[in-house]
Amino acid sequence: MGNEGETMENPSPEPIPHEHVIKLVKNGSRQSLILPESFNFDSDEIFVSRNEQTGDVILSSHSGDRTIEALLQLVRKLEHESDSQRRKGKNTPTINTNTEEKDA
Repeated sequence: MGNEGETMENPSPEPIPHEHVIKLVKNGSRQSLILPESFNFDSDEIFVSRNEQTGDVILSSHSGDRTIEALLQLVRKLEHESDSQRRKGKNTPTINTNTEEKDA
Protein backbone atom coordinates (compact mmCIF):
# COMPACT_ATOMS: atom_id res chain seq x y z
CA MET A 1 0.00 0.00 0.00
CA GLY A 2 2.82 2.45 0.60
CA ASN A 3 1.47 4.96 3.12
CA GLU A 4 0.80 4.02 6.75
CA GLY A 5 -2.94 3.78 7.41
CA GLU A 6 -3.78 3.46 3.71
CA THR A 7 -6.32 0.78 2.85
CA MET A 8 -8.01 -0.36 -0.35
CA GLU A 9 -11.26 1.21 0.83
CA ASN A 10 -9.57 4.51 1.80
CA PRO A 11 -6.51 5.15 -0.37
CA SER A 12 -4.39 8.21 0.38
CA PRO A 13 -5.44 11.14 -1.81
CA GLU A 14 -3.00 12.37 -4.40
CA PRO A 15 -1.39 15.70 -3.41
CA ILE A 16 -2.64 18.83 -5.15
CA PRO A 17 0.09 20.03 -7.59
CA HIS A 18 1.15 23.03 -5.43
CA GLU A 19 1.18 20.98 -2.22
CA HIS A 20 4.18 19.26 -0.68
CA VAL A 21 4.12 16.35 1.73
CA ILE A 22 6.49 17.04 4.63
CA LYS A 23 7.36 15.10 7.76
CA LEU A 24 6.48 16.24 11.25
CA VAL A 25 9.18 16.05 13.92
CA LYS A 26 7.87 15.29 17.42
CA ASN A 27 9.57 16.86 20.45
CA GLY A 28 7.68 15.84 23.59
CA SER A 29 4.12 17.10 23.18
CA ARG A 30 5.11 19.59 20.45
CA GLN A 31 5.50 19.11 16.73
CA SER A 32 7.81 20.91 14.32
CA LEU A 33 7.94 20.95 10.58
CA ILE A 34 10.51 22.09 8.05
CA LEU A 35 8.98 23.94 5.13
CA PRO A 36 10.40 23.63 1.64
CA GLU A 37 12.27 26.76 0.54
CA SER A 38 9.45 27.74 -1.82
CA PHE A 39 7.18 28.14 1.24
CA ASN A 40 9.54 30.33 3.29
CA PHE A 41 8.02 33.26 5.18
CA ASP A 42 9.60 36.74 5.22
CA SER A 43 9.16 37.20 8.98
CA ASP A 44 10.15 35.71 12.31
CA GLU A 45 6.52 34.93 13.22
CA ILE A 46 3.58 33.35 11.47
CA PHE A 47 -0.04 32.88 12.46
CA VAL A 48 -1.59 29.45 12.76
CA SER A 49 -5.30 28.73 12.79
CA ARG A 50 -7.60 25.77 12.29
CA ASN A 51 -10.67 25.72 10.08
CA GLU A 52 -13.33 24.45 12.47
CA GLN A 53 -15.41 22.87 9.70
CA THR A 54 -12.65 20.97 7.91
CA GLY A 55 -10.00 20.66 10.62
CA ASP A 56 -7.38 22.02 8.19
CA VAL A 57 -4.46 23.86 9.79
CA ILE A 58 -3.60 27.15 8.09
CA LEU A 59 -0.23 28.91 8.32
CA SER A 60 -0.29 32.57 7.31
CA SER A 61 1.92 35.64 7.39
CA HIS A 62 -1.23 37.68 8.20
CA SER A 63 -3.53 37.42 11.18
CA GLY A 64 -7.11 36.57 10.32
CA ASP A 65 -8.18 39.22 12.83
CA ARG A 66 -6.19 41.87 10.97
CA THR A 67 -7.76 40.82 7.69
CA ILE A 68 -11.25 41.11 9.14
CA GLU A 69 -10.38 44.44 10.79
CA ALA A 70 -9.09 45.80 7.46
CA LEU A 71 -12.35 44.78 5.78
CA LEU A 72 -14.41 46.43 8.52
CA GLN A 73 -12.35 49.63 8.21
CA LEU A 74 -13.00 49.68 4.46
CA VAL A 75 -16.75 49.23 4.99
CA ARG A 76 -16.79 52.07 7.55
CA LYS A 77 -14.85 54.32 5.16
CA LEU A 78 -17.26 53.61 2.29
CA GLU A 79 -20.26 54.22 4.54
CA HIS A 80 -18.75 57.53 5.66
CA GLU A 81 -18.08 58.61 2.07
CA SER A 82 -21.63 57.70 1.08
CA ASP A 83 -23.05 59.70 4.04
CA SER A 84 -20.86 62.68 3.12
CA GLN A 85 -22.09 62.64 -0.47
CA ARG A 86 -25.72 62.54 0.68
CA ARG A 87 -25.19 65.52 3.00
CA LYS A 88 -23.68 67.49 0.11
CA GLY A 89 -26.77 66.76 -1.96
CA LYS A 90 -25.03 64.41 -4.34
CA ASN A 91 -27.16 61.47 -5.29
CA THR A 92 -25.55 58.11 -4.97
CA PRO A 93 -26.51 55.48 -7.52
CA THR A 94 -29.18 53.05 -6.37
CA ILE A 95 -30.30 49.74 -7.74
CA ASN A 96 -34.01 49.30 -8.39
CA THR A 97 -34.95 45.94 -6.93
CA ASN A 98 -38.63 46.30 -7.85
CA THR A 99 -39.26 43.53 -10.37
CA GLU A 100 -42.93 44.38 -10.96
CA GLU A 101 -43.56 45.99 -14.33
CA LYS A 102 -45.67 49.15 -14.41
CA ASP A 103 -48.73 49.28 -16.67
CA ALA A 104 -48.19 51.62 -19.63
